[in-house]
Amino acid sequence: MTEASKKFAGASYIVLFFQEVATLTHNAALYNNLLVEMQNKKTNRDANDSPVMLTEIETSTIQELNKVLRGGVYKATIQYKALLKSLNREPPSNLEGLINNIYNNALIPRKDLEDFIIILNEFFVEEIIQHFLESSTSLLQEYSRDNERYQTEPAADQD
Repeated sequence: MTEASKKFAGASYIVLFFQEVATLTHNAALYNNLLVEMQNKKTNRDANDSPVMLTEIETSTIQELNKVLRGGVYKATIQYKALLKSLNREPPSNLEGLINNIYNNALIPRKDLEDFIIILNEFFVEEIIQHFLESSTSLLQEYSRDNERYQTEPAADQD
């Protein structure tokens, strides 16, 4: 595999991981909104002393979102751990606990899901900032060399 092919494959993998995290974040927002609606129903019920009854659609949606979120967490975890391994980095110490809480609760705890997604996003931010700083340094060095060359070379005659 050529160097260019390796870079393309690596970049493609990171793009796929980014898309997976974006999808997971979107589904987590949908899940959060649904849980907020349920909480509002409960608050209204408490005020009226009437029981909260979830519709079949609400129950089905919660179950489906839990399945989708667990699947997204599973895929993102595998991709994240593979990327960390390729960089010789260890996952954060709280990662496994968050994953276990997400997998082992009937309703996924919102805080654990949010913390998991934050960890994944921190990875992108760290890597992008590091790459940006490395790129900026090399660009500045190149600019400085070009600027020095420009100032030391005699100007071409302009006849």
